[in-house]
Amino acid sequence: MLRFEFAVVADLTANVLSVCLVVFLTLLPLTAAPRQPAAPSAAERLLRITERRPLTGPDMVRLLHERSAPDAPASLDLFADRIELRGAGAAPRALSPDQLDGDTTPLRLFVLDPALYPAVLNVLGQAGRIDAEMSVPDALRDPARPRLDWSGDFRRLDADALDRAAFERELARILDAAPPRVGRGNEAAAAGAGAAGLAARIGDRLAAIVDLGLRVGLPLGAIAWLFAAEIRRRRRALAVPFGMEAERASR
Repeated sequence: MLRFEFAVVADLTANVLSVCLVVFLTLLPLTAAPRQPAAPSAAERLLRITERRPLTGPDMVRLLHERSAPDAPASLDLFADRIELRGAGAAPRALSPDQLDGDTTPLRLFVLDPALYPAVLNVLGQAGRIDAEMSVPDALRDPARPRLDWSGDFRRLDADALDRAAFERELARILDAAPPRVGRGNEAAAAGAGAAGLAARIGDRLAAIVDLGLRVGLPLGAIAWLFAAEIRRRRRALAVPFGMEAERASR
C-alpha cells in the first residue's frame, strides 16, 4: 500500500512539472530580449534635432550680464525676421546667415525665435563656433513683439555696464514686473488634454493588467483544475482496494 501511495505522489509530481513547463513556455514572451533602437522614420530624418545642455539660472544670468561687459564675447541675437551680430564695443548690426561663413570667431546665441536657427546652425554648428546658447525668457522680450525684439527695460539694462550684483537686482526687478504672457492656449483646453492623457494611461494600464491576468490566470486555473481532477481520480482509485480489503476482513 505504501508503494502505491508513492506511485500516486510521483505521478502527481510529474503532472505538475508538465503543467509548470507549459506555463513557463506561455509566459516566456513576456520576458523578451531588450529592444533594439528603432530605425529613424522619414520624418525624423528630415527634422534636425539639436540637443543642448539645459542652462541653470546662474548660467543664464552670467550670459546676460556678460553681454554688456566692455570685453563681451561676440554674440548673435536670433529674431523671427533677422539676426543681429553684436561685438565688443560695437553696435549691433543685422546680417544674413551666409555672412557668418568664413570666420572663426566663437559666438553666443540668444534665441528669441527659431525661424533662422537652422540656417545659423548650418554655418556655425559645423565649424564648432557656438560658444553658448540660450533661449530668451518671455519676460525679457517686447510684449508687443515677443519674437522681434528685446523688451525696452532689458535693452536699457543691457546698455548699462553694471557690476554683477547691480545687474542681478535690475534683472530680478524686470522679471518680477513682467506681465503674464497670453496666447499660449487656454487653461480649459490644457486641462482637457491632461484629463484625456490620464484616461489613456489608465486604459493602457488596465489593458496590461487584463493581458497579464489572461496569461497568468488561465494557466494557474488550469493547474488548479488538473489538481482537483487528479485528486478525485486518485481517491476513486484508492477507494476500490480499501473496500476489497474490508470485505476480505469481514469474511
